Amino acid sequence: PGARFSNVYGPAEVNQCTFYHVPRTFAAESDTTPVPLGVTWSVADGLIVGEDDTEVKTGHEGELCISTPTMMAGYWNRPDLDAMSFLYRDGQRYYRTGDTVRMGPADLMEFVGRKDRQVKIRGYRVELDEVERALASHRAVVEAAAVVTQSEDGVNQIVAAVRAEAGATKRALQMYVHQLLPSYAVPSQIEILESFPRTGSGKADRVALTEMFTQKSDRNEVASERV
Repeated sequence: PGARFSNVYGPAEVNQCTFYHVPRTFAAESDTTPVPLGVTWSVADGLIVGEDDTEVKTGHEGELCISTPTMMAGYWNRPDLDAMSFLYRDGQRYYRTGDTVRMGPADLMEFVGRKDRQVKIRGYRVELDEVERALASHRAVVEAAAVVTQSEDGVNQIVAAVRAEAGATKRALQMYVHQLLPSYAVPSQIEILESFPRTGSGKADRVALTEMFTQKSDRNEVASERV
């Protein structure tokens, strides 16, 4: 009965580096607020930097960079990866986590998404992780994955696949996420699948899903031409 739940974060390259002790009042079923990453360990230093590597202001998004004694020395025989992965500031070495975060209320870091999953749709920046979270928050959705394909005229568009309980419809899911996301971030197409293609580690294979959507689009174009 006295157990305490904590959210502990850290990429493999730096080991654990932030923590947040979850209060008992946090885990209400109706509460969709993400659990914060919290604060850095006392032995770790964190920087949140923008695209120009300058620190961003509180409330603004940026990449989390971490300096800690448990950080790796570097990638084995990969100086090219080392050059991309480390930031040097005031004589200190930081690892670029690739995770986009923001400093929220009470100086607690909040996870936004992966930097490499940020895309531009009609000039707007969209985090695909946020699109997935919006879909996954629907009570009938078991799992969601969002990817980017190109429309017939070569414009980027967001599409999504979900695993959902019986009774869920594409129309209902699109109407639902319209309430949570700006219009440019709403998937133009949602497919309900019985199962997802998987990577070797058991995660949703987004490359295979992208190919699936692309092939389906190609088939639709051929059918349209025949008509």
